[in-house]
Amino acid sequence: MKNETDMDLIRMFAEVGEPAQGDVFVERVSKRIALLRYGHRVMQIVLAGVGVAILVLLTPWVMGLAGYLALGSNVLANGVTAVIFSPVGCVLGGVVGLFFFFQTRS
Repeated sequence: MKNETDMDLIRMFAEVGEPAQGDVFVERVSKRIALLRYGHRVMQIVLAGVGVAILVLLTPWVMGLAGYLALGSNVLANGVTAVIFSPVGCVLGGVVGLFFFFQTRS
């Protein structure tokens, strides 16, 4: 700015109205923030309720599935145990052990 007493500049600043009071602005922003937080909290509660409802509806299915998983793992464990303690299992275990032994030596 070359001239600090420029009349056009002084006139332009004079035409601009005073800004709103700071308290009014802060109050409006605070209300808006509170409303957004309330909305987020309500959404969290609704989503938690929906999640609990889904879990309640799926509980019988999950319990049945857990029974099948337990039965299947029992059958698998019995089969693996029978194979490991059979002569074939001992031979396979020895072969695998020798393979890892030779891999670590080289």
